Amino acid sequence: MFTMTDEGVFGDEAWGVLLPGGGVYREVLWRPFNEKRGRVYLLAGDPFHPEVSTADLDCVLSVIASAPHHLFIAVTTWPELALKRLYGPADDGACRLLGEGDSLGNLWFLVRMTDQAEVEARMPAVITLKNCWLADGVHWPVVGVLAAPLHGAVDPWRLGLPEVDGFSGIDWLVCGGDGGEGGPTDREWVRRLRDQAEERNVPFLFTGWGAGAGRLLDGRTWDETPPLPKERNRLHILDNCRSNCRREFCRAA
Repeated sequence: MFTMTDEGVFGDEAWGVLLPGGGVYREVLWRPFNEKRGRVYLLAGDPFHPEVSTADLDCVLSVIASAPHHLFIAVTTWPELALKRLYGPADDGACRLLGEGDSLGNLWFLVRMTDQAEVEARMPAVITLKNCWLADGVHWPVVGVLAAPLHGAVDPWRLGLPEVDGFSGIDWLVCGGDGGEGGPTDREWVRRLRDQAEERNVPFLFTGWGAGAGRLLDGRTWDETPPLPKERNRLHILDNCRSNCRREFCRAA
């Protein structure tokens, strides 16, 4: 999904740790530890999907927390389940990783939206996820919108984002065309999103038109990204979460 920028920051390195239907690939789970040079991993699978158990999610989060030299990007279509999955009680007996004062600076979230109906359904949960640290003490550095594949004009700001009293809006806008069965993407849809992002100083990344049509928009590529994390991860119950990865939940394929 992501194309490497001129600075070599983003690639398309999929971390296929989540098994379809639940569970994690144990061999793949530890893969980031074998890479000594920092790189960007795109989490293959939705961490907030109802089929992902609390224990499986904790296993993934503990590896991310223990590999601060890497950056991990997770894409979800279930942002309304974010708070329950990250902070709610664990029905399967798993230890909860996240608590007050914690920071997980190397995990970025993108919420997928393909049309305005999905924007209106998911945007409130995006703001909740971004600002949950106000109530829970956990700092998420980047929560953004993935407008891809675009099936119509979208406006993430139509609902009116709360950007006062300590609340903030989205940190990143990533956009991509369809180019498949959905037909070509209207260039005005993409231009409008780019212009809206520029007006609000939100980094804009255009991944391309799809179907080999390239990545140029108005004569150039758009590879803007938020600043890479500098803050160290702080997880006061990380050892408890690591114990989950020694349990039966982290089963091999």
